[in-house]
Amino acid sequence: MGCLRKHACYPNHGISLSQIAKSGKYRLIDIHSYDLALTLAESCGDKKDSPQSFVGFREHINHPMSLVPPQPLAHEQNTQETCIPEHCYYAFDTLYCSLTKAKPIPPAFPNEKYPLFVTWNVIQGDEWRLRGCIGNFEPLPLHDGLSEYALISAFKDSRFRKIDKSELERLECAISLLTNFEAADSYLDWTVGVHGIYIRFPHPSLTTASSETPSPDSSSYNLPRLTSKQTFTATYLPDVIPDQGWDKIEAIDSAIHKAGWRGRITEDIRRSVKLERYQSSKCSVTWDDYFLWRKKHEGRA
Repeated sequence: MGCLRKHACYPNHGISLSQIAKSGKYRLIDIHSYDLALTLAESCGDKKDSPQSFVGFREHINHPMSLVPPQPLAHEQNTQETCIPEHCYYAFDTLYCSLTKAKPIPPAFPNEKYPLFVTWNVIQGDEWRLRGCIGNFEPLPLHDGLSEYALISAFKDSRFRKIDKSELERLECAISLLTNFEAADSYLDWTVGVHGIYIRFPHPSLTTASSETPSPDSSSYNLPRLTSKQTFTATYLPDVIPDQGWDKIEAIDSAIHKAGWRGRITEDIRRSVKLERYQSSKCSVTWDDYFLWRKKHEGRA
């Protein structure tokens, strides 16, 4: 699937607990009182996913304290105005003209460059269900990028059959323009409901790790040593995690499985994850919205 990227950042925890506490970079929390109800299609999440539930170090220790990075602040840039309905209309028009041989309406918005995803949803009963979602993390000119991925996500998402003409009136088109990419300090260094996550991690057999997770009271952490060999990658767009109702650990575990790992997920595997967080500006339109826009602007075709 096209929801992949090949770089991120890895945290360094090789310092003592007291050093970490004094640095202010992490805060101590009581696992027993930590609120696990943080809420957040597949990077266009699939509701059928069943991520493993896991919190902190509870799989390995009973110590009441753990280290969790503070919630990162959302970037001050307002991403809400980046993506506009015209982007969705243009993508919808690309699919419509491909299926009907109608003459396309040329874009009237700036040809700026953004990483982007195009999502198709279909109405079934009272619910919108994913019908296709593929994108690219490389910045693309919007005129070519939106038209290209409108068709790729409609016709080449391997999870679904191709969208056909009979479905047009039941479709919704959503565009996500990705912004504010940041290297995370750890696999927990992101905010549910604000950030999308891109993860990369090596095959566990290619890491040298401690046999068990050390106590937070120990003087140092023996983290896996990454190799340059086989890696797994996956991403979830920012709206996917709250839609699924996942907390951070559930989202990370689901992404690990999505990347292709089918074995047991351990704390060592989570710590081997390099994570890059990002934000998204999203807009969507239905067929009815698009149809009215098409009628209004057909003179430009």
